[in-house]
Amino acid sequence: MKEKFGLKKLLAMRFFKTLAHPATDFLFFLAAATLPFENLFFAPSSGWATVTPLILFLYAILNLHYLRPHLPLIKKIFLFFLGFSILGTLTMFFFHGRFDDYIAAFVPLTLGFTCLLSFLEFYTKQGSKFKQKLNLLTSIIIASYLISLLIGLAEYFALKYNLPGISDALGFLFKRNYLAKNRVQFFFTEPSFIGMHLFGILLPLFLLTKRHALLFLIVLYSYSAILFGAGVRIILDIFLIAIILSFYYLRKVKDKLFIPLGIVAIILFITSVSAVNGRFHKIFFGFLNSPEISLDCELEENQNTEECLALLRKSGINSDGSFASRVFRIKSTVFGYAKSPIGFLTGYGLGNSIHPARLGHAQAKKDYKSSYMKEVNDLANPEYHDDSISYCLYTRIISEFGIFALLLGLFFLYNLARKSTLDYKYHYLLILLYLYLQFESLSFYAIWLFIAIMYLSSSKRELNA
Repeated sequence: MKEKFGLKKLLAMRFFKTLAHPATDFLFFLAAATLPFENLFFAPSSGWATVTPLILFLYAILNLHYLRPHLPLIKKIFLFFLGFSILGTLTMFFFHGRFDDYIAAFVPLTLGFTCLLSFLEFYTKQGSKFKQKLNLLTSIIIASYLISLLIGLAEYFALKYNLPGISDALGFLFKRNYLAKNRVQFFFTEPSFIGMHLFGILLPLFLLTKRHALLFLIVLYSYSAILFGAGVRIILDIFLIAIILSFYYLRKVKDKLFIPLGIVAIILFITSVSAVNGRFHKIFFGFLNSPEISLDCELEENQNTEECLALLRKSGINSDGSFASRVFRIKSTVFGYAKSPIGFLTGYGLGNSIHPARLGHAQAKKDYKSSYMKEVNDLANPEYHDDSISYCLYTRIISEFGIFALLLGLFFLYNLARKSTLDYKYHYLLILLYLYLQFESLSFYAIWLFIAIMYLSSSKRELNA
């Protein structure tokens, strides 16, 4: 009886084998080299201005031959996205989404999926040489991030000592220029993306390879980002991820002094950061310098008076426009779910995550006291549309595919971690879940790197690193 012709046999054909020439590995190494340089002026998107996923897409297409051992995993993920994309198409029409946003929503799904394919193909293609090639890949990544760190140092000096030549040269290269806002951004699209790179890419690579140069780079980058005043999110990232990692290393350290020393270290970290980062101090400790007021600002009728608004803007979420607007977007989306619970179950349509945000806009605006109104007003404008609405992957998945898609996705990630033989698997999962609380693009590498590492380190396979 003849063997049934399937996808595995198709990918084994000479055509696909010829495409997967060893020379195509250059593309994978090129992608690694471009990881931190995601803000180039010629990048196709301004939301996340990067060319790296496009390079990985090309590598994945050329090396489909090496996907054969991983087809069971690939089929599961493909069917998941296919099923919910069909649902998202139906709900997009039902909730009157924009067709251009619908088409655009397929881009991050496609680039993210092919990002995973490229990781699996590279692993299979290298065979017994994988460890050697991984070390080379890691060295390229270290060198690239060191260069971007030096660029950040140049930005810091340009802003501190008013050096327009450096600022203008970098501004010419950048797709989005935060130097004009007196903020160091290294070579990232936004300063808030720093943590995604440090803890979504470099940290997993360190845990996998144990290359101490990576750990040094993470610490140096973290310190520099805080010193340069690059943003508030990186401080929160460092603080929370350090706590998660401390539980991992606590099991390995029997010295009882570890806990009190850890508490002292946390206190010193918060104190020192508050001293050098004005935005952080204002959000979390601005209340310490609050003046005496004549009104009770806890009462609803007083909250919109000039006196109470001035007090609210001195500390807390409303004291920082960027932070406040992000929280506002998430709150308006959640309030929107309450107004249309059907969409919460089924999603509001692929590319239509703005729909629940608009539904809850008026209610969320009642609690918004920040003086920064641009993003709040933009969401109220019927002509405004954006593929980044809440800056949170969880609300984006719910908004486009429904709550069941999110629950299935989380269960899939947990199940992958459960089958892995790595002792830090659950800590890694917690870090990943935290990172995507403030990031929503499915084309970013962190989640696909997690899937690849967990899958390849399962009890049936052993990641040779």
